[in-house]
Amino acid sequence: VNWTVPDGLIANYRLDGSLVNDVSSGKKENSVKSQLKDGEAKFLKGRLGESASFDGKQYIDAGDVANFGYFDKFSFGAWIFPTGEQGGVILSRMTDLDRAAGYSLVLKNGKVQLHLVKRWLDDSIRVETKERLPLNQWTHVFATYDGSRVAKGITISFNGVPATLNVHLDGINQSFANDEPLRIGG
Repeated sequence: VNWTVPDGLIANYRLDGSLVNDVSSGKKENSVKSQLKDGEAKFLKGRLGESASFDGKQYIDAGDVANFGYFDKFSFGAWIFPTGEQGGVILSRMTDLDRAAGYSLVLKNGKVQLHLVKRWLDDSIRVETKERLPLNQWTHVFATYDGSRVAKGITISFNGVPATLNVHLDGINQSFANDEPLRIGG
């Protein structure tokens, strides 16, 4: 049953055997075909139906979708099934390199981090959950940013419960919007 609220929804990737954006609003950015980079698509038994499986290098290039900036209010998330604490990128709109600009939701050492970055050291918001995700079980990870340009405007929730956050950097003064595609996995 698709119970997703469609108002304001830009993208919905079920990853249940396909890489298609289920949002059919007719917008140009939603008509771009997503494609898997750095490997072959692999789908396993998921929480509901099938789910995409990533090896830490593979990612889905979803094209020019969700190009948010620092004044935009937005939320995004995914059901994930971590099998080890090494983790990787969950969702991002930035390259996976040092000093990249953009945003990313990342699992690292069992904790979830959200980065909103123009410059890594002095023009960014970087937060990390105090709690670790449980391994080998499905967890819904969801991040919300209120457009306030400060860390207190961020919430990261696990299964609908807000996590306690450690703030590493707190203040962004330039937009982190960029030309990178939306990436799922990595």
